Amino acid sequence: MYIFQLFDYYACNGACLLFLSMFESLVIGWVFGAARMFDVIEDMTNSRPNYIFMLCWKYLTPLVSLVSFVCSMVKYKPLTYNRLYVYPDWAYALGWLLALSSILLVPGWALGQMCAGKGSLKQRWRHLCSPDTNLPLTCKQRADIQDTTFTAEMKDLVRSNTN
Repeated sequence: MYIFQLFDYYACNGACLLFLSMFESLVIGWVFGAARMFDVIEDMTNSRPNYIFMLCWKYLTPLVSLVSFVCSMVKYKPLTYNRLYVYPDWAYALGWLLALSSILLVPGWALGQMCAGKGSLKQRWRHLCSPDTNLPLTCKQRADIQDTTFTAEMKDLVRSNTN
């Protein structure tokens, strides 16, 4: 029971989830882009979401997650079992390692990609913060490409007819 409670208290606590949700909402709002997310949702549902969602993705959700994360860290209390048994220091260290294993995964991966990338630091950062070029196009982007292709073909036809 002691080990289960240690895992439950540290590995599954809300602070880890709040920290990760803050970064996920920052990525959706700022890296992937709220406008692009609107286009993707419009493709899936055939209706454009309300602009309140953009405000939530960019500002409200990261702010609320950050405040909740800070509050959970401020009111942190060391783990005890039945309010009597106090865990040894090595158990607290193990618990924090469990918590940090899920929190540090995302920044650790980003740091590894920054070190392994080519180009200047600014170029590597921009590359990491831009969507993959192999992502499927939205209907709007496909329509723009088809319109551009059609316009170019029409111009070629007009030029060939005038010659």
